[in-house]
Amino acid sequence: MGQQKDFFKQPYAYAFTEKGWFCFRMEGKLFDSLALESVTGADLVNFAFLDAELFSRCLTELFTIWSIAKARGKSDDFIADALVQHVEGIVKRNTYVFLFLLSYIEFLLDGEIDPRVFRGTSRADNLRIREAAGERTDDVPETTKSGLIDVFSRCYEDKRARTEKVLKVMWEENADDGRTPLERYYRLEQEDEAFRKHWGSRFTSELGTRNARSAEVVQLTVLETIDDMLRFEMLHFLTEGKSYKFCKNCGKPFIPRGRSDAVYCDRVADGEEKTCKQIGAYRAEKEKTATVPAWKVYRQAYQRLNKRVELGYMEESAFTDWNREATEKRGRCLRGELPYEDFADWINRTSRQR
Repeated sequence: MGQQKDFFKQPYAYAFTEKGWFCFRMEGKLFDSLALESVTGADLVNFAFLDAELFSRCLTELFTIWSIAKARGKSDDFIADALVQHVEGIVKRNTYVFLFLLSYIEFLLDGEIDPRVFRGTSRADNLRIREAAGERTDDVPETTKSGLIDVFSRCYEDKRARTEKVLKVMWEENADDGRTPLERYYRLEQEDEAFRKHWGSRFTSELGTRNARSAEVVQLTVLETIDDMLRFEMLHFLTEGKSYKFCKNCGKPFIPRGRSDAVYCDRVADGEEKTCKQIGAYRAEKEKTATVPAWKVYRQAYQRLNKRVELGYMEESAFTDWNREATEKRGRCLRGELPYEDFADWINRTSRQR
């Protein structure tokens, strides 16, 4: 128990920025070393505007997996692997959500609450956290762990909402005051004590290696809590002079992780099962198919041959070869290098004779 408490006194993470990327490394009880990186500001903005119910749903799912596995007498290692595997996909969607969930998994496994991640948003919540933290690890009952889901959710939502508010104040609400977002941030830090408490710009730095597998030495910023991670990324987002776009599908802010001209975010919109990027790609292809003859004739042939592959009437390798050549000819047709009539004739001959 004492060793666990001492572990929580260590810095939560170490971070540095490089060529527009936000990088950090940390140690945890579920892994020896974890190194993650993202386009500076992308995870911050994504976290601020994620579906507010996502985290609560994930906590409930994790608790259900944990309680069922415990009831079936599964080993601690088996349960830990099952819980981590359940959230691994989330790290691709957002680093901060992933780290909150990892901390909750640690709580399920050993009953310890990491104060660097979870702090109550009210006196009542803090009391419940202290009561759970005061229990011996083996004595934290299942009902206590279940009952703390709402406490953890409120803690998460408080940090998410504060991040959203600051982003809006910096980039939207005062856009016509003649100041840059960085200047607005500096003014608030100087004049507003409450703002300074949560978003102050002072950090401690030290030298260290990029990650556990690298000998390269870089300047690392010491991040004591997950709050420090948020404000560190916020500051670098500001100092790099970046801004965000608004998704063409859901309307929420985002920063492209790949192409700078992207118009869709990679969140799952409310009420949808696919990401906005996937929805956008479907809409774009549907629009091209409806309005561009070369796309329409290609798409019809593609679907026809793909169906033959599914039914076993055509080898997948043959379909791949056809599609490669069809894609090349379609590109030439769209560029005006191949007459549409010749392209359509080739498409119909090669897709109907198979």
